[in-house]
Order: sequence, then C-alpha cells, then structure tokens
Amino acid sequence: MSLAWFAYSKDANAAVDSIKASGYGLKIANSLRKLGWPDWVVVFTLATLPVLELRGAIPVGYWLQLNPATLTVLSILGVLNSGYGRVANFDIAKTRSKMQPMQSQLQLHCSFGNI
Repeated sequence: MSLAWFAYSKDANAAVDSIKASGYGLKIANSLRKLGWPDWVVVFTLATLPVLELRGAIPVGYWLQLNPATLTVLSILGVLNSGYGRVANFDIAKTRSKMQPMQSQLQLHCSFGNI
C-alpha cells in the first residue's frame, strides 16, 4: 500500500517508518553519496550487501526519492548480483573431490550405469 501511495503522491513521507528501521543503511548511503556516487548506484550497492539486502536498500531508495519501479528493479538486481558472486566463488574442484567417494558408492548400489 505504501509503495502505491508513494508512486501516486510523490511523497517520501509514506515510508518514514521504513526509513527509521534502516539507520545502518542510511549511514552507509550517506557515506557513499559523500564520495559522489549516484543514488541508483548507492541503492544497488546496498542491495548487494548480505546484511542489508532488500530490507535496507528499499527504505534508502525511498529516502533518496527514487522512482519506485526503478528502486525495485535496482534492489532485486543487486540481490541477484550478490548471489551470483557467491556462486561464482564456489570452488567446483574441491566439491568434485569430496563428491567422488559418494558417486562411487552410488554407482555400486545402482544399476543405472554412468551418472
């Protein structure tokens, strides 16, 4: 409801309670803005932080008075980007070496051929 109200009224007061709950996100946002970062980059960056993610990025986006649709897309992309980074750093070689004994055991007990 507050998202719809903000979209039609262009009034940032609709999210005052959410903004108060995101004090940590606001501190980081202020620091990044002082470095000259654009508002959309600040929201994207906050969404990539595992501590804040959407709960911190969306209230900060309201505070920065970004368009709600833009804010939502940036926040979701930021969360997806952080998840991609975690998966990309996953060490496949170590996982395969740990899975080898289980695969061998499974092949002994199953008659499906190669797995």
